[in-house]
Amino acid sequence: EFTKMQGAGNDFVVFDALGSTLPAGFDGAAIARTVCDRHFSIGADGVLLLDAASTSAASIRMRMWNPDGSEDMCGNGLRCIARLAHDQGHVSSHLFVVETLAGLRPAEIHGDGLIEVGMGRPVFDPAEITFKVTAHSRTPAGLRRIIRKWLAAWPPDQTGTPSWVTPAGGEWWAHVRMN
Repeated sequence: EFTKMQGAGNDFVVFDALGSTLPAGFDGAAIARTVCDRHFSIGADGVLLLDAASTSAASIRMRMWNPDGSEDMCGNGLRCIARLAHDQGHVSSHLFVVETLAGLRPAEIHGDGLIEVGMGRPVFDPAEITFKVTAHSRTPAGLRRIIRKWLAAWPPDQTGTPSWVTPAGGEWWAHVRMN
């Protein structure tokens, strides 16, 4: 059993482990890779799980998986989880704390139905930001050109290194991690 929800245009397949029993061996990553496909399944921007908090500092816990199966945190998903937890009676107050992959986040259900969540302090310093990018080309030389051009646009105090380069389906792929 699942619920389909959306927050500010992001849509999610949501499982409520507090209101129903999950199947044995529940694997959020595998489920996300299957159900998020918009052509052959339900279609969604991610899968959410509402669960019991693992710390007394939070009322509930949210887990989120992207369509590729990677676990993440999403503010719009957090708003959906806050709404579901409140509507299903899993929280007794309009103001509560949610445990997430990114830490503890406050959530508030306002009287007009709007949901406000705390996302933490934004990070603007490039030296503090880590991310990955994937590039592909039909040839290794083309891939090197793409990577060089992309890295040339990055601030000089940052470095990018190809994590791996693999041929796949006649194309070459580089997975670059910036740190």
